[in-house]
Amino acid sequence: MQGAIRLAPMTTNDSPLPATPGPLTGARVLDLSDERGIYGGKLLADFGAETVRLEPAGGDPLRGKGPFAADSGASLWHAFFASSRRLIDGASDAEAITSLAAEADIVLDCGRIAAAGLSHEALLARRPSLVIVDVSSFGPDGPWADFQAPGLVAEALGGVAATSGDVETP
Repeated sequence: MQGAIRLAPMTTNDSPLPATPGPLTGARVLDLSDERGIYGGKLLADFGAETVRLEPAGGDPLRGKGPFAADSGASLWHAFFASSRRLIDGASDAEAITSLAAEADIVLDCGRIAAAGLSHEALLARRPSLVIVDVSSFGPDGPWADFQAPGLVAEALGGVAATSGDVETP
């Protein structure tokens, strides 16, 4: 990628939300999350933060998650969870992450910083006030560090799944 990515301020026409300022208006978020953190990015954007979702090279794999719209074949899941933010497609290299993080207040990360050959420490050295939210299913190290946990797995491991169902069935 040549040169730093610079974003012009969003205008009210860029957002599907009303022009009413939210409690996070003025905050800038870089969303590098996958399905484990995408809802957090949506909430920050819905509360007024200017949120940029940097999609991986080749497109966001979450666009392939159904259900799909009958007329266009677009992922309804992605349309909802990736809404309220500016999307940048296919620019997930270290330079793009570094330049966008240098202008952000918050970065949501699900391992993309490390995958780009960067570290949290390097981004914090450039912008000490940056808040990096590292989202993982089972923490950064240990025997389950590379496992992902969708909601059903988290509910089962957390015990809440045992509170649902029929008492006559296992």
